[in-house]
Amino acid sequence: MAGKEKAKTEASTMMAQARDEAAHAQAAVTTAPRGKGTEADLASLKSDATSIDTTLQEMQQAFDAGDYIGAKTKAQAAMDAAKRIEDEIAQAKAGRRAA
Repeated sequence: MAGKEKAKTEASTMMAQARDEAAHAQAAVTTAPRGKGTEADLASLKSDATSIDTTLQEMQQAFDAGDYIGAKTKAQAAMDAAKRIEDEIAQAKAGRRAA
């Protein structure tokens, strides 16, 4: 039983982190540089951010079903996707400053 409780606690912690990262990514999308030639990139980033929401929903469903390993996997996927979005936007901002 201790193993299941440990997995549940770990999943719960990762889920909170995933939600925080997703919120940061959503906020980053709203501050992404806009201008000529960025429309397609912004649309892609918004789509990626929306897909994180789907992953978060799947994460919660797995957790609710007692699939803590599945919830942790989905949480990690959401965090990775959010980090990619934030990194892309940071690079775009740095590129605009350098131009």
